[in-house]
Amino acid sequence: CYDVTNRAKQIAASRASNNGALAASRASFGNVTPRCPVGTAFNPNNGKITVRSKALIAYGDVELDLSGLEQIVSREQTNSIALALQRLTALENGSKMTIFQVLTQLNALLDHEGLEALTNGQFDGSLARPRTFEIAGAINRLRVDGSFVQLK
Repeated sequence: CYDVTNRAKQIAASRASNNGALAASRASFGNVTPRCPVGTAFNPNNGKITVRSKALIAYGDVELDLSGLEQIVSREQTNSIALALQRLTALENGSKMTIFQVLTQLNALLDHEGLEALTNGQFDGSLARPRTFEIAGAINRLRVDGSFVQLK
């Protein structure tokens, strides 16, 4: 058995003294242009939205693969995400709300009214609240023409 602890500490210390990576991480990324979702672009093409599994939503003609969203733990959360995407269709085309503002407003609505806000006041026992990050991840995976406009 050979103990490499001291050698590992030396390597770590030599890397810590190299401020190149740290300086690069502090560099400005530049200006990020906010994106505004366009409500009508979120209408499913054939009108059907089906949650096929915990990681898959058939949203019109688009298959939304949510397998990269590791914090989704149940199909009930995916049901809620599908209903949240449907709420985006209510956004007006001229609306200049950014994706962050839309998600903040949706989060406030869910805080105030609960999951019934997604089902127009109807009780649905097959829903569980997803995190805002997972809803945003689903929105980013829904690639349809004209779904976002860039603010200038």
